[in-house]
Amino acid sequence: MSSLARAGNFTWRNPWFSMPVIVLIWGSFYFFSGTVINVNEGLGYTDGLLYGKITGNFYEYVFGNQVSTYSIQRIFPSFVVSSILSMLNLPKDNYFIVKSFQAYNLLLIIFTTFIWNKIAKVSDFNLTHIWTGFVLAFLNFGIAELAFFYPVLTDITAFFLGFCLLYFHLKDSLTGKIIITILGAFTWPSFMFFGILLIIFPKNSLDKDFNFEKLKVNLLSFLVPVPFLVISIHYINNYFNTSAMFPMVSKASELLHQFLYASAVLNYFVMAYFFAIYVPAFSFKGYLQFIKKVLQNVSVRNFIICIIIFSAVYLFKNYFGNDKADGPQSSVKKLMYSISLYSVMKPFNYAVLAISYFGPCFVIYFFYIKKIKEHVLSLGLGVCVSFILVFLLLFTTESRQIMTFFPFIVMITILFFQKIKTDKKFLLLLTVFSLILSKVYIPLKGIPDSNYRIIDFPNQLFLMNSYICSNEGYLVQLAAVLLISAVMIYSVRNYSKILQGPA
Repeated sequence: MSSLARAGNFTWRNPWFSMPVIVLIWGSFYFFSGTVINVNEGLGYTDGLLYGKITGNFYEYVFGNQVSTYSIQRIFPSFVVSSILSMLNLPKDNYFIVKSFQAYNLLLIIFTTFIWNKIAKVSDFNLTHIWTGFVLAFLNFGIAELAFFYPVLTDITAFFLGFCLLYFHLKDSLTGKIIITILGAFTWPSFMFFGILLIIFPKNSLDKDFNFEKLKVNLLSFLVPVPFLVISIHYINNYFNTSAMFPMVSKASELLHQFLYASAVLNYFVMAYFFAIYVPAFSFKGYLQFIKKVLQNVSVRNFIICIIIFSAVYLFKNYFGNDKADGPQSSVKKLMYSISLYSVMKPFNYAVLAISYFGPCFVIYFFYIKKIKEHVLSLGLGVCVSFILVFLLLFTTESRQIMTFFPFIVMITILFFQKIKTDKKFLLLLTVFSLILSKVYIPLKGIPDSNYRIIDFPNQLFLMNSYICSNEGYLVQLAAVLLISAVMIYSVRNYSKILQGPA
């Protein structure tokens, strides 16, 4: 064997070394030669602009009631970067804030590779699946590109903490989950709820012998999606009758008008199918028995800890937060609107964007939603409930909203691949598809350009990964996603046939 071949074999067989090196090389290249979003001197839109301001004067903003109760749940990354700039005695102007966030994000992604290797060791993954997890987790638009192009966000911190939460969940470390949940509560608004669910319901919280399916027809699965369908139809009718744009939808967004009603109905049946799989289908008495079994396994200590965490975060954000302050706002009503309306703008837009944003693991998520159920349940009731909530969040068609749970999606995907025993050839295929979907090869200099609308090219190269998607951008992504999905499904079926027949 040549020295070059031995070197390649060394890096392949030592992911602890090679994974962080790969991230370091790519991140360093982007840090020195890449571009940043062409809005507010690299701070970005409303979110990034606010986090930049908080970083520049953390104590005045946070303890001076200049942050909304929603945004105060995202102050942790700004605190870290602000502290680093203070310790290094660097000016807190926009340039240094942007570059510091890039470096900070790079370090977090490197640290995440170590956490992933620890997760792989705990889960006893083979070398192929360790590298498969790396490709799925890191080679996608949200991590490989957006972490550096739009750095002044809390996404990468949420990504890192999500992997930490997954690791501590697998290790059943209560202390670790508590610490990460508290940090996550001030990084990403939904993080605290995921953390609390995993504290209350550890990995062994589901009785494997309990029968989840007793009724032939799961009536509940048809009832749960009804409110979303009603809201969709109401505003679609209003739109066609008055030409009024949907609430909270950008005027620059494009609709496929002829498919609005069809999209609403399709979404209803997709939700019904999902809930038929993941919501237990048994009688009222069966639910009582299930709840009783669940409560018997709940630790009173853990429950009290979660009450304390929730109360402390609630008091902090309401005491220091200011609902009249500038910045993003959120409410249950807004979330219901987002789920109901954004998802009907184009058929299956949420699935197309999730695959385009996070890569091939969401092909498995959407096309094998029933097959991965056993792996979801194997991680406990907390993960199962979180999985259901994440499914609904995907309908907002802003894929990054599920960033905190993305590590669990990667984990579930690898468990699925482990069962059908995928090999290096499949890993190579995933790598090619991940590279295509990551779009890291597309230059983003000067984007967005103020001479174009948000949905026009070249601006659409960046903004097509949210509900602000042009019809052309949607169709291009739809074609790519369908082709990649077809090849992946064909490949998975071939692997499955060897073990257990068609997947």
